Amino acid sequence: MADSDGDSAGAASHSLYFYNTYFFRGSHFWMYENRFNRTRYGDPLVIADEWNGLPADIDAFAQVITTAGPDYAIDTYFFKGFFKIF
Repeated sequence: MADSDGDSAGAASHSLYFYNTYFFRGSHFWMYENRFNRTRYGDPLVIADEWNGLPADIDAFAQVITTAGPDYAIDTYFFKGFFKIF
């Protein structure tokens, strides 16, 4: 199994992926564990403490997963205003 943080384990022939949803407000964020239908214990966390260099007041976050056969790549994008941050 895998979540959007990159943890993975799976059967020899296939993998099962679980994804989390992130909510940002001011200088904090919450991770919503979709598979458990709840926020993660201990949230909210401070953005600057968890993502070095990422400013507060993030407007949006997107994660794009591309696959090519058994391989995959995860690209993460943060947005503030009209600008892509990472």
